[in-house]
Amino acid sequence: MNRIFAAAAVIAMGSVGAQGADLIVDEPVVVAPAPEATNIYVQLLGGATAGIDFSFFDGSDEYVNATDIGWAVAGTVGVVVFDGLSVELDGLYTHRNLSDYDDSEIASASIMGNLKYTADLNDMFSIYGAVGLGYIRYYDRFEGEDGEFSGFGYQFIGGIGAEISEGVSLIGEARYQNTFDNAVYDESDDLSLQVPTVTVLGGVKFSF
Repeated sequence: MNRIFAAAAVIAMGSVGAQGADLIVDEPVVVAPAPEATNIYVQLLGGATAGIDFSFFDGSDEYVNATDIGWAVAGTVGVVVFDGLSVELDGLYTHRNLSDYDDSEIASASIMGNLKYTADLNDMFSIYGAVGLGYIRYYDRFEGEDGEFSGFGYQFIGGIGAEISEGVSLIGEARYQNTFDNAVYDESDDLSLQVPTVTVLGGVKFSF
């Protein structure tokens, strides 16, 4: 009988010890995942547009017009979708005067969707290139007479960036922009323009 009591006591002590051991095991700590960066950025730029000749077409007749150096502004909203690769919505406005005529000017306004790739050179500097497709509208004034032309177009962009603080970079870039075909006058298909546009821009990029 004593052996039975002794065995029961040993079993009971083992059970209590196991329960005690269970009590001192820490519960696993569940750590909430850190929110992922949105990788959204905004660019604001301004600069100059080159004084490149453009062509005015009246039926089969072509008239080449020289222009002065003008000014340009641009704005971009972008999202990084993969390492170095981003998509952008981009707007550009340019203005230049005609060299040989008074009260004459050519301006453009475009909206483009860009595909851009950025490569880091080091911790501070990066380079980037982009290609864009979209719509361009031209505002032409010739000796006081106004006309508006438009067409689908494209642009090429190359630039460099320098990160000066977290989320803030200075950028500089050059762009070439044109329509695929002649931009057509709103009131007549017989009149059209071919307006190559080269801009040099500088500004700031804010990343969020």
